[in-house]
Amino acid sequence: MSAVNSHRIGPVSTAVVLGLLTVAIKWAVCLQCSYAEDLVRVAPWGFGYEEGHIAANVIAGNGFSITSAAGNLPAAWGSTLPTTSSANFLPSAWVSPLYPLLLSEIFRYCGIFTPAAASVVIAVNCLAQGVTVSLLYLLGFYLGQKRVGFAAVGLFLVDPNAWQFLGWVWHTQLYAMLLLCHIYVLLRPARSPVWQGCLLGITLALALLTDGAAVMLVPITAFYVIRKKTGNNRILIGGAALLSGALLMTPWAWRNYEAFGAFNPLRGSVSTNLWVGNHPGNRDESYHGLSQSPWHNQEEFQTFVSLGEKGYSQLCRERVIAQVRSHPGRFLVDSLKRTTGFWFGEWWNSFSHIHWIYSAGLVIFTLLAIAGVYRGRKLHIELLLAVFLLFPLPYYLTVHGHGRYRAPIEPLICLAAALVFYRAEKSSSKSPQK
Repeated sequence: MSAVNSHRIGPVSTAVVLGLLTVAIKWAVCLQCSYAEDLVRVAPWGFGYEEGHIAANVIAGNGFSITSAAGNLPAAWGSTLPTTSSANFLPSAWVSPLYPLLLSEIFRYCGIFTPAAASVVIAVNCLAQGVTVSLLYLLGFYLGQKRVGFAAVGLFLVDPNAWQFLGWVWHTQLYAMLLLCHIYVLLRPARSPVWQGCLLGITLALALLTDGAAVMLVPITAFYVIRKKTGNNRILIGGAALLSGALLMTPWAWRNYEAFGAFNPLRGSVSTNLWVGNHPGNRDESYHGLSQSPWHNQEEFQTFVSLGEKGYSQLCRERVIAQVRSHPGRFLVDSLKRTTGFWFGEWWNSFSHIHWIYSAGLVIFTLLAIAGVYRGRKLHIELLLAVFLLFPLPYYLTVHGHGRYRAPIEPLICLAAALVFYRAEKSSSKSPQK
């Protein structure tokens, strides 16, 4: 038996192989579909619009900023950026900093809005999904051995929501990877509580610096550490996580204090997103929340420029408070509609916004996840349930039910769905979950 066991591939080795295969498959599909050429053809939209615009300003030496050129929207410039002499640069915290800064480094070496830059960005997306698959297998193995691990990976590879945004220049794939890293560190036991705490703080801070919506993981993490850890370990893990996370978040918070006079450790568009998701005409655009966004509305952009980002955010806060007070029932109904849209697609729009296969995938994987949670209810899945309950809350209140906002937790949805294939061990020996 020892000779046989010595040649078995362990879970970590299997996870690495699956991750590498995923990168190869995803990259081959991206090449075949000419994703890079498509991004260049529709620049600046193809390069993440807001994130690409800010990244271009960073690399041009204008800081983390939004450009105001003769009051025109950035979309009107195409791939030609205004010169410093003809533009003003407004400090911004519209998006979280990590991805635009990464994108700016790609622009530094590959050029702004170039085919080479597009290829590197797509390669980064494929690498992020490769790491995601490796972690997904390990989490599945932890919950239900190889059967669940392979099922989770297989489901992720056929999930339309894992393919739809692979060719996008946006932080979606990086964010999904960081969220899964954090969940993996939180769920798996560690030999050193201090080391586990540091990793928890680092992964959560990186997720927050990628998308401020990751703040919903803070109460989940705190509750899980308090509930699952005991004695000194609880204190050591919590203290190390708090310290390491604070150290990583401090530079961004300090920068925002210098730019806006406020210690904002997250992003500055929360109030604006509440307004664009709940303004009176939002239903007419199928809750897509674009017509009132300063990035899409010339009049709103001019107001944004005149007030600055902080002043415009305050204006949007006042607008949305007045709107909700005047029409609380409408806000409730719209939020419930966005809630169902997050999990089942835009049914009110006859699923016509994106190809029907994508919408069908949202419905099927939601139902599979529900079935998996029920089948694996005796396992340690409290963390999964907490993420499913809390993570989507900001999206229920702000924007439409686009599956793009669900994509960061799609790996966890696939993990839950994989529990459909779970089989309890009949042996009396200890289960691997304990």
